[in-house]
Amino acid sequence: DDAIGLFSEMVKSRPFPSIIDFNKLLCAIAKIQKYDVVISLGEQMQKLGIANDLYTFNILINCFCRSSQLSLALALLGK
Repeated sequence: DDAIGLFSEMVKSRPFPSIIDFNKLLCAIAKIQKYDVVISLGEQMQKLGIANDLYTFNILINCFCRSSQLSLALALLGK
């Protein structure tokens, strides 16, 4: 819940924090095995126009794999 609150604060700030800051948050959430939260936040980032980098894609692909969503991992890998 704290992570989602922090994400909300990050997207309210203008300009947005760097992708490195978003990646740190996603990585921290993934480490506590909240893969569905990471995936949801990744989708929100995309909707907000926050450009992903290779590290972001790696985090998301790992979360898809760990949550048994291999088809989505492969789809993201194909981008």
